[in-house]
Amino acid sequence: MKEYYYCLDGQTVDGPHSEGEMKELLAAGTLPSETLVCSAGEKDWMPISTIKFSTAEIADPKKSVIEPPPPDAATSLDHKAIVSAGSDKDEETTDKEKEKEKAKDKELGKYQLITALRSDLDMLWKAQRESLISQIRGLELDATYETTRKQAKLIKERVKETALAYWHKTKAYDEWIQELVWKHGEGDIQRKLRGQGCEEKYEDAKGWLADAKLIDEAGCYCFKVGKEYIYIGKAGGGESNLGRRLHDHRRSVYFERATHLRIIIPGHKSWISKLERLLLLSYPNSQYNDGTPNKGNNPADNMLDMLDREINDLLTDA
Repeated sequence: MKEYYYCLDGQTVDGPHSEGEMKELLAAGTLPSETLVCSAGEKDWMPISTIKFSTAEIADPKKSVIEPPPPDAATSLDHKAIVSAGSDKDEETTDKEKEKEKAKDKELGKYQLITALRSDLDMLWKAQRESLISQIRGLELDATYETTRKQAKLIKERVKETALAYWHKTKAYDEWIQELVWKHGEGDIQRKLRGQGCEEKYEDAKGWLADAKLIDEAGCYCFKVGKEYIYIGKAGGGESNLGRRLHDHRRSVYFERATHLRIIIPGHKSWISKLERLLLLSYPNSQYNDGTPNKGNNPADNMLDMLDREINDLLTDA
């Protein structure tokens, strides 16, 4: 796949960007028609208006291949019961939520986040390069690079936070979550809770799950206030089914505060912990059950582990 660099001010070069990213930047109006562009590996710069980008479908790097479950092991649910029980949408955005969305709009955009990642990784690489050269020359490392190496832990954490912010901005979590849901989204349903107080809302939720024939199933559940997630949990099946877990919460503050209950059934029970972890990453302000949610074996944690290993290698002198 071809990649490109672009220059907006005649001095600062940004990239490389894939063809898909360049087309998105063009469509968003970020790159004027006179923007100079150079293909990776080449020397000639030319106006972006003269570039013919491929019309072929660009593979989306956010998408990951979820390992298929063993034959005949996928969850088998009652499709008609789920449809009949219904699924409610979120209500209109509240003023408070609008303020939060405005604040998010002021955050770095996805291309700015990638630029920040490149800057931090370049900083680490330059420090390591100069460390090796100083050893070859038998000289002390320049203080600037020595400071960078001493701050490596902070820079690593910043790289991690930038990657997490990028996945939020590009809605990668939503795509990863939907890849795990039963029958491409049919197992993702929501209820606007009827009634007042914990008990009435609990009885409403229990009746809804019973009608959908999900009360004895395994899956994840989310208590929401409007669009805000306040608690995320999982039920692993058997004695720990959705009905039992909601019963445990029947007098909790979550039922008291919640306006909506979201239920997500994975395509296979072995994906429940993976699904819970992605939900918690997607909604980091949510509370969850005691104990550390299972990390790893999901696209986000796998990439974070890879970054950690690569940066550690980068900072290790031979």
